[in-house]
Formats: sequence, C-alpha cells, structure tokens
Amino acid sequence: MNEFDSRKSNMTTKEITEDRDKAPDTDSIDIDLMGESLPQAEKEYRILKVLAARGCMTPTEIIVETLFLIVETHKCLRDLVNKDLVQMRKDSESIDGELVAITYEGLCYYRKFKKLKQERLLAALDAL
Repeated sequence: MNEFDSRKSNMTTKEITEDRDKAPDTDSIDIDLMGESLPQAEKEYRILKVLAARGCMTPTEIIVETLFLIVETHKCLRDLVNKDLVQMRKDSESIDGELVAITYEGLCYYRKFKKLKQERLLAALDAL
C-alpha cells in the first residue's frame, strides 16, 4: 500500500467528500475530448499526425481517429488543403468518395511541430 492509499484508508467519509469538493471543477477546464476547445493549430496537428502514421484516409476515418466533430474536421481539412499540407482527391471506391493524403510540405510541417511540442514538454518538465 502506497502513501496515498494508506492516507485514503484512514480518512472518514466526510474527509473524502471534503477532499473531492476541493478538486477543480472539471466543467471549467478548457479541454474537450471531442476537440471543440482545442486551438485550430492543435486540431491540424492531430490530423497531420494521423495522416503521417496511416497514409491516405477518408475524412470519416480521420474523424474516427481524432474524435473531432464532423464540421470541425472538414473545416480543418479545408484549411490544410489551402495551406498545401494535405491533398484531397476523388475516389469512387471509398465510402466518402474522397481520400485525404499528407503532402511533403505537410509532413515537414508535422515534424517541425512535433519537435517543438517535445521541446516545450521537456522544458516544462525541467521547470518542475
């Protein structure tokens, strides 16, 4: 039994309830599992990450992998196409009738963004 477990086992129900009440209100946290609260750059990064790992995908497959809303995914894809980071092409054999693929520029952008995220994470850990 670790220190946390032993502390909890010695607490009364009232103390546990008070502990729980001191926890931050999760409704006020600016993170949404469906991606609604994520900045646009983070959404684009996640889509590029999935495409870099899996290659060509349909928009529906991207939605399933990223857990973004349909509207958000299509907006991000349009933005990525306009930035020449992904290509969308017609495909009569896919469910959506389209395939999305990452471009060379998109792959380079993804790798730079990934490296930046890793550096920021390491800096944050060093600051602890």
